[in-house]
Amino acid sequence: MKKPSSYVLVGVKSSKARKSLYGFLDDQGLKAKELSVEELEDLGLLMLMLEADRTKTVSRDTIMRKLSR
Repeated sequence: MKKPSSYVLVGVKSSKARKSLYGFLDDQGLKAKELSVEELEDLGLLMLMLEADRTKTVSRDTIMRKLSR
């Protein structure tokens, strides 16, 4: 099975719109998957982690001082 070249995340506000969207996707031969709230939160966290600036470092002492407060 060929992997998709890209993904699209769509928020649907009504069940009628959801049904129409699923009908369109089915007609086009595309697959869809509904995400649970937990999966959506995980995706958001992943996106933030990927955007994080990883060039800066923090010393262990600084971290330990923050944790001891």
